[in-house]
Amino acid sequence: MKLNKQRLYLVFCLLSFVLVFSLLQFYFDLFTLPYFWDELGVYSRAAIHLYEHGPGILPSALPDELSRGHPTLIPFLFGVVFKIFGCKVIVARLFAASIYLIGVIYGYRILLLKLSPINAAIFTILIFIQPCFLSQSVLVLPEMPLMVATLMAVYYFLNKNYIGLCCALVLALFIKESAIILPCVIFFIDILNQRFKLKSFVFITVIPFALISSFFVIQYYQRGYVFYPLHTGLMKFEWYYIKERWDVFYDFVFIAQGRWLMMLALPILLIVLYAKKIRIAFQNKQLFKVRPIKETLLLFCLLFFMVGIVFCTLNYILGRYLIFIMVFQYIGCVVCFNALVKQRVWSYLLMAYLSVTGLWYTQRTGYTDVDFSYVEHIKSCQQAMNYLNVPSNKDSLVAMGFPLNVCTWHPKSGYFKDRYFQNRDLKDSNNMDASYYVFTFPGNMHDTMLYKGHLKLHKQVKSGYAYINIYKNKVN
Repeated sequence: MKLNKQRLYLVFCLLSFVLVFSLLQFYFDLFTLPYFWDELGVYSRAAIHLYEHGPGILPSALPDELSRGHPTLIPFLFGVVFKIFGCKVIVARLFAASIYLIGVIYGYRILLLKLSPINAAIFTILIFIQPCFLSQSVLVLPEMPLMVATLMAVYYFLNKNYIGLCCALVLALFIKESAIILPCVIFFIDILNQRFKLKSFVFITVIPFALISSFFVIQYYQRGYVFYPLHTGLMKFEWYYIKERWDVFYDFVFIAQGRWLMMLALPILLIVLYAKKIRIAFQNKQLFKVRPIKETLLLFCLLFFMVGIVFCTLNYILGRYLIFIMVFQYIGCVVCFNALVKQRVWSYLLMAYLSVTGLWYTQRTGYTDVDFSYVEHIKSCQQAMNYLNVPSNKDSLVAMGFPLNVCTWHPKSGYFKDRYFQNRDLKDSNNMDASYYVFTFPGNMHDTMLYKGHLKLHKQVKSGYAYINIYKNKVN
């Protein structure tokens, strides 16, 4: 009967997200939106390349500018899906959403270890509808699959399923290099809980690291580098850059989208949770014998977060890079609340508050890809492309920069089927012979200053905060 309840509430979770995705499609046209920004310039192009030239998982399967030195698992999977179902934007969006639903399942299973089925289901929904996760759920980017693989690894670790854990760790490492902190934290906790064991050492560290190391050895022989030079060049250890990255981390993780309340409550809850245990152990003179770490899940949430801070502040950082760490903020907070607060209504209120405040971030006045503000940016690009890409502009030369110029590179990116005009990068347009000059916000609107006095505004297209100015040469 208990198993049937668990399955029933899992179905309830999944159906809830089908409803959520349906509403997002109705409100945003989410599953038909073209690719944009990094997924437009790199990841979707990599998947399309593998679709057109044949799937491959070795580094040589992709050109440098498409692989960027990353493991090729994500482009490979999307490329295979394109081969089976067709190379269309909606196919990519639906496949990404399917990966996200796997993450929902494992999030539910983790919470089920601490909560009743109904509470696990409710909190799973409240966590996974947060805008920082949901907005990434349909994008052709590695960060959401990395979060899903991390959830899988933690679930198998908590259940001492070392084969499942090993497979999840390998998946995570082959999705993105930042997963390297995951086996390190898990192995450290495993040693604390049961001391060193050869079996866990092999499954948690030896096999995953041996496999991912073999990929980078092959990459060295095929490409001439282990890690992509552009990325290693972004690693800076001067205090100025560390502080700059810490500021990004702090603002997004501790403050943004209403998380300031959760981050204020979480340390207090942890202190209350362990203070009594530590006091009793001290009174019994067993302070160093009693481990206040029996709560393996909470310990993982805490250590993973702390290691994540160090890792992220030493590397180039964007908001979406943090979501595989942040999901355990939410899980840890829910577990703490339910362990300490008898009136569970307060737990519901906190998560509901975070969900409601997240709704405000669908109407931002600035661009990011960790809420749905990116929709307005994409729609403005669509409008500009529709305006320019008409038969009357056949053979017209249009100068544009990133990100709009990337929209013209491939018809399968979702912006057009047949391109009429000729595209030229703004960097190559100093002789002022183009018919149109296009600048975007967000993007390269500031570059208009380089053409001051030479251009006149011809057309502006706008969607929400995002707009695009189309100029003509004053001489013409």
